[in-house]
Amino acid sequence: MFSRQKHRVFHDCDGNSDDLVTGILLRLAPEVELVGTAISNGLCYVHESHAAMRSIERYLGTPEVDIGIWDGEMPNPFPDAWRSDSRRYNELPFLAQKRSTLGKPGKAVSLLRRCLRQASHPITVVGTGPLTVVAEVLRANPKLAGKIRQLVIMGGAVRVPGNVKNVPGADGSAEWNVFCDPFAFKTVLAHDIPIRLISLDVTNQLAVNQSLLQKLSERAKTSRASNVAASVWGIQDGREIYLWDPTTAISLIRPDLFRFEYVDIDVVTDGASLGRLVEVAPGCGRTVELATGVDSKAVLSYFLDLLGSL
Repeated sequence: MFSRQKHRVFHDCDGNSDDLVTGILLRLAPEVELVGTAISNGLCYVHESHAAMRSIERYLGTPEVDIGIWDGEMPNPFPDAWRSDSRRYNELPFLAQKRSTLGKPGKAVSLLRRCLRQASHPITVVGTGPLTVVAEVLRANPKLAGKIRQLVIMGGAVRVPGNVKNVPGADGSAEWNVFCDPFAFKTVLAHDIPIRLISLDVTNQLAVNQSLLQKLSERAKTSRASNVAASVWGIQDGREIYLWDPTTAISLIRPDLFRFEYVDIDVVTDGASLGRLVEVAPGCGRTVELATGVDSKAVLSYFLDLLGSL
């Protein structure tokens, strides 16, 4: 049996489709209390993604969660063609009508710092984008590492090829979330925080394919959450997409659906392999809990059931 422990969670994301869907999962899961969300300028344009996230809350009728943005430019920005999806989400009719008077977002670093300082018990940070916000907080306030119970991170490709392709000077071994800001990932590894890593090693087994989209579309007739997922992924039709971020959230809630190994890793911060996560000998890197296997069928069933609950 899996634990029904209530997790107090801060979601650090970069605002694309799977981040938005993951935010819905974290709002709907009875095992989770979502205390805040940071949106960084990774796979989106932050103001557009903030508007989409607020509109989704209104469409679903879920309580507003504090949201902060980080609007600086990343060391290695995602392609504009991908980031521009965040503008198209707000053109979806059922979200566009919810967009008025959304309010001004706060600053992501200030929000995470406040959530950690005010927490009576350590909180879990689910990171589904570059770790820029977490790193900035830790650089300025190293002692706040003790207020993070666990970091559950979507990032890296440890024993499989990366997905940073057709980028001049890059050899394809890195994964985009880490490549976007490898220096932030390096900073996080330097702190004594338990890390669960969900990499391409398992998310490669969970494609957002036509079968999944069809199931979401069928459920969209009676489920608003399923309608959001089907619609935002529909905008990216024809692109190779996986359940990168939702799988990461599910690994926190349902770790029984995964197989984990403790391995030592490091991150490359220069050269053609910039952003690559490398497995190193014990004691020569940072020990993380790496997901190495997944019950894909059970994860997909849980994912569809949770979205279908609203």
